[in-house]
Amino acid sequence: MYNSMPILSSGEKYDKIDKLPKINEVILNLLNHDVFDLVEISHQHNFWREHKQQIANNRKPSYPYKDLRKEFIK
Repeated sequence: MYNSMPILSSGEKYDKIDKLPKINEVILNLLNHDVFDLVEISHQHNFWREHKQQIANNRKPSYPYKDLRKEFIK
């Protein structure tokens, strides 16, 4: 949904995410990585593989936080 646009820090979802422990540390850590490496990592996620065709056709499936969390718990 955001593509290359920044995620604004306001709204109901922001308030929920901001309360997650260490979320800002995780984000700051990821900012130190090469964007292409992060893309490669995301392409290994189940969600990406399951929605590959939609993404390739520039459709933007909703990526629920619970799915993202599953990938990083592994």
